[in-house]
Amino acid sequence: MSDRANSNRIALLEAMRQQPFNPFLVGLENGDRFQVRHPENLAFDPDEDGNNRVSILLKKTSVLTSLDAITGIAITDTAATLPDSSDAV
Repeated sequence: MSDRANSNRIALLEAMRQQPFNPFLVGLENGDRFQVRHPENLAFDPDEDGNNRVSILLKKTSVLTSLDAITGIAITDTAATLPDSSDAV
């Protein structure tokens, strides 16, 4: 696993394990951003030696990407969620 993928793996684990949980944005290389509204809406292998695929479950679809394609992870204000009509901004 690359250093970037490992850093993203650690950041995702931290974001998913916050107590209380706050939604967070995942930004991708192509400019898409997706909000993870619940920790169960994100699936990936947490093991450092695992594969680097990431699945983000959205209201109407899902996104399959890799840990290497993530360019940013940011906690969002609980009042500032993305519109229900679109999970990507």
